[in-house]
Amino acid sequence: MPLTVRLEGDPSSSDVYRKGRASTKKPRRDHSIVTNYKDITCWENKRRHATLSRFHNLLKTYFRHSQSGQFGFRVETERAQRARTEINLMISEISAIVRAADNATIVIWTPPPVIGGPTESVDLLLDVFNLDRFYISPCELFDQIIRTRGVYQSDKKRSIIRTINPLWWMKNIIIRVSRFPFFIIGAAGFDTARIEQSVIGRLIKFILITISTTASVLVIADLLGALEWLRYKLGINTSLWLLPE
Repeated sequence: MPLTVRLEGDPSSSDVYRKGRASTKKPRRDHSIVTNYKDITCWENKRRHATLSRFHNLLKTYFRHSQSGQFGFRVETERAQRARTEINLMISEISAIVRAADNATIVIWTPPPVIGGPTESVDLLLDVFNLDRFYISPCELFDQIIRTRGVYQSDKKRSIIRTINPLWWMKNIIIRVSRFPFFIIGAAGFDTARIEQSVIGRLIKFILITISTTASVLVIADLLGALEWLRYKLGINTSLWLLPE
């Protein structure tokens, strides 16, 4: 007998009932894989949106030219098999792009109490060809891809503003300078993420960011002539700093 239960964790699906039970698990931001969507340029935003659109079309092609078979396997036509190959080649990048949009690809699937069984974590992307085994509709994956496209689409104007903003570029340079020691530690084989999130790691980042920000402000102020004006207002005689010839 088919099992009909409610999809949890998704307000847009609160009144929709499907086979199986899956609740969305909110992802943790992982900067080590790909930069968050709020910190990318306009051309990177455009590239990610185009990649998602292509992947979306491949999914439609695959499910349109395949159908559910026995034991959770799908019966595929030749066109579906070609689409499957392309999907497999893109899954790793798509997974990173979705996570960078603060979206979820992993759901917690729980069988109904009547049947029983262990709770399982199901990745809608990695298990895209096995969704029938969990009685999860492909619509769940389509929803996540469309929502992710919407995130990048809504951030398009802001990404243009970031790209032409010199202060945004300066901020990114400062952040990369502060993370440089951790890149060296990571190259040596240590757990970069764990060290960076430790108290000592955060203190090191704070010191480097403070030094880099102060140096950047002083350089910009000197280029604008603000330092000379400040010395004059404070009565500082810069001639005393010069060495006698």
